[in-house]
Amino acid sequence: MTTRFLLVSFALVLSIVAGCSDMGDPVATDNGPIPGLSVNDVTVVEGDSAQFVITIAPTSSSDVEVSFVTNGGTATASTDYNSRLGFVTIPADSSSVTIGVATNLDSDIEGAENFNFIIGTTSSVTVADSLGVCTISQRIHYDAQVQPLLQTCLTVGCHGTPPISGGLDFGTTADYGMVRNAIGDHGPIIVAGDASASNLYGKLTNPPVFVNRMPLGKTPFTADEQAIIRDWINQGAADFTGP
Repeated sequence: MTTRFLLVSFALVLSIVAGCSDMGDPVATDNGPIPGLSVNDVTVVEGDSAQFVITIAPTSSSDVEVSFVTNGGTATASTDYNSRLGFVTIPADSSSVTIGVATNLDSDIEGAENFNFIIGTTSSVTVADSLGVCTISQRIHYDAQVQPLLQTCLTVGCHGTPPISGGLDFGTTADYGMVRNAIGDHGPIIVAGDASASNLYGKLTNPPVFVNRMPLGKTPFTADEQAIIRDWINQGAADFTGP
């Protein structure tokens, strides 16, 4: 186990010294190109598992052992994600293997963070791309981020005080239940997981999906504010307030 740990550490040092840059395409020989390893970049929402796919091309006629380790970036190990270090084997004639790295929910409202996933090998193959980067997007909080924005629509003749515009009633405070289950004259306003098909998001954009842009008679949502609504819907429109 000590030898394996040293090999992983050595691969990590080599990757950092090389600036984690590509080492080139597979080298051609009389027997064809030497197989080359690479790993993908990943974007996940906090709390989801980052799936790193280690690929070998062309495939190898024998098993290939790959070392991997997580490190660096703006995310904090143990707090934002669970560190991984170890070995995995790509079986002969197989093209890839997947390693999952768990990310953790927290109650912080923060920007995207990232960490590195670095691969190496002692097998007779090349490493074309040794660095995978995971970007962790914040899970949107309804009460702290979404609700205050929607409360700007609770004006007379809009969506909070009669007469209700478009049959869309957010109640007096735009609480989660009222908004999530709201149905206007054009049907349900939220398609969970798909902001592009949701009238709530479509009414905030320019041009709006139909009639007037929300909030009526007020300053339109900024691009960042629209992104909060978009991301909340795309993440499933949940009543998330923290772990």
